[in-house]
Amino acid sequence: MKPTSYSIQAQTAATVLRAVLETTQNLFVAVDRDYRLLAFNRLFQSEFQKVYGKDISVGESLKEILGHLPQEQLLIMGLWARGIAGEEFTITQELGDKVRRLYELRFYPIRGEDEEILGTFQLIQDVTQNRLVIQELGDADANFSGLFGAIPSELRIFAEAMPQMAFVADSQGNTTYFNQRHYDYFGLEKDDNRDWKHQATNMLHPDDLAPTIDRWTQAVRSGQPYEMEYRLRRYDGSFRWHLARALPVKTTDGIVVRWVGTNTDIDEQKKVAQQLDELLREVEFEKNRFEAVMKNMPAAVIIGEAPSGKLVFSNNKLAQVWGHELIPSEKITDYGDWVGFHPDGRRYLGHEWPLARSIAHGEVINDEHVDIMRPNGTPAVLSLSSTPIYNHKGEIVAGVVICQDVTELKKAIRSRDEFLSICSHELKTPLTSLKLASQLASRNIQRGDLDALSPQRIIPLLRQYDEQVNRLTRLVEDMVDISRISSGRLSLERKKFDFSQLAKEVGERMTALFEDRGSKLDIEITGPAICYGDPFRIEQVITNLLTNAAKYGEGKPVIMKATQENGTALISIKDQGKGIAPENYERIFNRYERLVSASEVSGLGLGLFITKQIIELHHGRIWPESLPGQETTFYVSIPLEQ
Repeated sequence: MKPTSYSIQAQTAATVLRAVLETTQNLFVAVDRDYRLLAFNRLFQSEFQKVYGKDISVGESLKEILGHLPQEQLLIMGLWARGIAGEEFTITQELGDKVRRLYELRFYPIRGEDEEILGTFQLIQDVTQNRLVIQELGDADANFSGLFGAIPSELRIFAEAMPQMAFVADSQGNTTYFNQRHYDYFGLEKDDNRDWKHQATNMLHPDDLAPTIDRWTQAVRSGQPYEMEYRLRRYDGSFRWHLARALPVKTTDGIVVRWVGTNTDIDEQKKVAQQLDELLREVEFEKNRFEAVMKNMPAAVIIGEAPSGKLVFSNNKLAQVWGHELIPSEKITDYGDWVGFHPDGRRYLGHEWPLARSIAHGEVINDEHVDIMRPNGTPAVLSLSSTPIYNHKGEIVAGVVICQDVTELKKAIRSRDEFLSICSHELKTPLTSLKLASQLASRNIQRGDLDALSPQRIIPLLRQYDEQVNRLTRLVEDMVDISRISSGRLSLERKKFDFSQLAKEVGERMTALFEDRGSKLDIEITGPAICYGDPFRIEQVITNLLTNAAKYGEGKPVIMKATQENGTALISIKDQGKGIAPENYERIFNRYERLVSASEVSGLGLGLFITKQIIELHHGRIWPESLPGQETTFYVSIPLEQ
């Protein structure tokens, strides 16, 4: 990388830049060619902390601060790559981790005096509420399309409260409604509802009039969403830049009945972008800072020169991700020495690697999965994302590839798919049983078999219904609980209760389950154990563990003991089944995990996962002890009331 130089002192530039950043009402962030943060304002810093839960500082890499969200990282890096490649563009994108928001992102390249691209910056607006309001207006417009553009008063209040100018037009593009912001901006009276095209002559800057009308006419004819930037004359005669957007409201068969849109004032953004572009042209960074950040990135990075493909850089993470140091390569054909495989098992040829394609053809590759075998014999899956690097003349001078280990992610996806398959099977089984029993009873009654209504026939049938409905209920409750856990909404309703007495009551209720399986449940309770927690959730824990003991106990007696020990309430449930190998002690508590096939034992593989989450919410612990092939004992302890 060519050494950089300053035309002004960095400290002076930073001071001026900071003053500009903090006066704008837009979120602002800039990065250099190496995706390091050059600058940002307090609005962006606060928003980033809110949606991602992380603090940021100048000099950090985007790959570093988003390393915990690989998919989000790839998406954002792909957008920044376009900006760094010199593209000026606007895109609306939903982003975030702790919360999800819809943002309008405006990218501008940063160029040096020789027009070399030094980085790029964004001006950002949160448009989440705008989208919701437009959708509401659109839905309302569709529902009330027969009322000549009328919309409900509640949604008129929404529209009138919007900071943008909002409008509704009919299927031919003729406006039927403006909110008050429109009239205030142009200095018109509320009843001044002249045709939009007529008003456009005075509203629009003369240079923008023809292209705006052409674009709107094309949108109306095609039924495609409308977007345009133009200058609008304010009531005082000044022109301000606006971003216009409109969405078609269509019937179920695709006929446009209305248009709903907004005009958003972006004049400040335009001015700030120009001002920042001039300032950021002054700011450049030295090669040693680039290397320091790149070498310590959480993802492996390789850079190759163009057009030869000679590898010129790799960072510290490479050996960990690939399992070996960089293989020296002088040209693209040497990449054939790298060992990697396509999903269909074919080995990658030199020119097929993402880095080679970026260098040779300018391809931008996002999240291409490659199977590799590390030198220690362990298989792995890598996600490769590569992009070309251009000079100010638009020539490819290098390519960079980011490598991430997604082996565990792939395993998680396979586990999820297996869970969905099991879930489908488990839900169909009780439903099929209920349907067959119902059809049989219906046929008997239709044939005039009066015995079908006798207590001797009805009571067993109702018991069967009850058993299958209970099974469905348990499956649904498990899925609801897993959803609550995933979203952090599993909560406890705490109160004082006797852990030992609760265990006894649950065990006595479940005695029949063990008898049905030819087994026996022995209950040993030693004194009270008063706790402060959620008795309903603890009952769920005990029920899950006893159900598992009945499933896996092979019809042999099961022993449940409850007592208090060392300041905790302690319960143990011991079966005499196949046991659990020590290496599976942690695995059995994973989501969707099953040590046997679905054909052997029913269930979703969620019971122990949910059980552990509940116990940890009570600040307790759960653990197994087992003799493989002989027995397994599960222990649960939670603190006594303090």
